[in-house]
Amino acid sequence: MLWSKTKKEKKTRSIVTVYGPTHEENRELFLSELSQICSSCKNPLILGGDFNILSFNSDKNKNFSENKATNLLNWIINTYELRDLPLLGGKYTWSNNQQNPTLEKLDRILISDDWEKLFPLTNLRKLPRELSDHNPLLLCTEQSTYKKSKAFCFETSWLKHQEFLQKISEIWDVHVREKDAVDKWCIKVNRVKIFLKGWGMSLRGHTKKYKKCLREELEILEKNGRRQPFTSSPSRKENFYFVRN
Repeated sequence: MLWSKTKKEKKTRSIVTVYGPTHEENRELFLSELSQICSSCKNPLILGGDFNILSFNSDKNKNFSENKATNLLNWIINTYELRDLPLLGGKYTWSNNQQNPTLEKLDRILISDDWEKLFPLTNLRKLPRELSDHNPLLLCTEQSTYKKSKAFCFETSWLKHQEFLQKISEIWDVHVREKDAVDKWCIKVNRVKIFLKGWGMSLRGHTKKYKKCLREELEILEKNGRRQPFTSSPSRKENFYFVRN
């Protein structure tokens, strides 16, 4: 469990990243520590991640009986008036990747009333699984920020593109009127830079569109319960993201 604080505009927020124990005998101690953090925190609080505990019968696609850990977790949520953010994009966040999969909601984000007043548009979305058996969670506060212009970066992948050498040769061979060799070189390099900046944005746009199509297909497969198991056992990846828009 990681305890951290962020400061902005003279307001302190408290963020707790959770990774609950997988074994039943360690969960009572884990929940006791979680309760102590909630009781001692006086700041707007957000905590979330992989709790490894189900809260309701609807958190599993198969039969589930409530246990002591479930009751303790719900007691903490109710006692400290935390809000369990609704999950957009599907009900479950974990799969055992079998032919007849077991699906569970092991990951969740809880926010205090003070946090919700500070960020009333906070929302949580489930992203498609790619490598991990957990779905990544994308948390957004919907707060607008100033976007700085990005510096130009040359991508080595461009060298493998079939049109790269031809395009660069065409731009480099355009006549330059300057007589000084250094000035000529600078003008040619600047022309190439301007072209690559626009060309790179176009390539990234096509790649982003293709990835979006693949993600949409994964979301449809997950919602319909037709996701095939992985051929190998992937290592567990970080599955909790905190994003300020």
